[in-house]
Amino acid sequence: MLARDTAASRDPVVWYGLGWAVRPTHGDANWWHDGRLPGTATLLVRAWNGLAWVALFNSEGDDGFGAAIDRGMWQALAGVTSWPEGDGFGGFR
Repeated sequence: MLARDTAASRDPVVWYGLGWAVRPTHGDANWWHDGRLPGTATLLVRAWNGLAWVALFNSEGDDGFGAAIDRGMWQALAGVTSWPEGDGFGGFR
């Protein structure tokens, strides 16, 4: 799903690999997929550092909306100074 199709990909930095956009970085890669349907916008990211997130909106915005979502999520990630220890899902049933 991440493989580079050298015949189809002309960009040496970012490519689309069977469902995911891929950008190598830090010895790994960021993978993401975004999309819009009338009235919606989505972004799913798996970052090079193992973190992942999904953003879903009930507005499709304009042509710059996807890039604004991406920037905002990376800015939020950069603002986290410490992560909780352990698995917090055990308390939810």
